[in-house]
Amino acid sequence: MGLVSSYYKGIIFEIFAIIYLLIKGYKIVKTNYKTKVGEIDIIVKKNNVVVAVEVKKRTTIDIAMEAISEKQKNRISSAFLYFLKVNPTYCNHNYRFDAILIAGIKLIHIKNAWLFKNKREY
Repeated sequence: MGLVSSYYKGIIFEIFAIIYLLIKGYKIVKTNYKTKVGEIDIIVKKNNVVVAVEVKKRTTIDIAMEAISEKQKNRISSAFLYFLKVNPTYCNHNYRFDAILIAGIKLIHIKNAWLFKNKREY
């Protein structure tokens, strides 16, 4: 029951993140994008930038940021590169990785939360 409860809590916090992103002018492209190589919580677009967003809810913002491991970053990066490859609509867009960190009622949006090996300048 605890696992199911955590799953639904995760969905609720992702919905909060989506609402936040919509208010900030982002267009939602995909949610819960899953591939063989990884998963992305939210993919959004604003102007000429496509963004992979990882959402983490923990007791503090620092713990939430630490919860995004290097292994997870690599899996998200691989999934995002796959998304860009199979969606040529976005081939002329810039891209980046963001994190939305939630602790209590505090939500922080960190742009360019990490860089990855094939980063294009923007």
